[in-house]
Amino acid sequence: MMLTISQLAKQFKLSRSTLLHYDRIGLLRPSYRTFSNYRLYNAEEIDRLARICKYRKAGLSLEQIEEILETNEDQSIIEKALRQQIEVLNGTIKQALKQQEMILRLLQEENQHNTHMDKAKWIELLQESGLNDEDMNQWHKLFEKYNPQAHQQFLENLKINPSEIIQIRKRSKD
Repeated sequence: MMLTISQLAKQFKLSRSTLLHYDRIGLLRPSYRTFSNYRLYNAEEIDRLARICKYRKAGLSLEQIEEILETNEDQSIIEKALRQQIEVLNGTIKQALKQQEMILRLLQEENQHNTHMDKAKWIELLQESGLNDEDMNQWHKLFEKYNPQAHQQFLENLKINPSEIIQIRKRSKD
């Protein structure tokens, strides 16, 4: 079975440009081209892309994936890359938990001073702390994952509309 680049992209829910990039860097090259220069991928390349996607979902870099695939998936190389990824994730979680503690302290201080931190003030504070929208979304995801009740309480303390709280928490679970 041979697939075109569009068929392969659709099957793996990737963009065509991702596959073109993989071809450019030598991670996934098609074995055939038509007279019109269309890329065609055989079963072996389809299987290789499945392995690439598996490792990408684990958060490995393209360089790590290439090393794994080029060593015929040597178990020691895989284990080393996965352990490195766990260290990265642990660092991210540790940072998010520190941010959560800081946020809860700030909320307590706000409540003690009898002033109210609303959503707009909170977003401004986070942006001034260097967080962008993606960072804030990641923060919500980690908060929801590790302490959903505190996340709910936090959002309520910001006087956010209940329907918006539901949307934020739903996005945080995706």
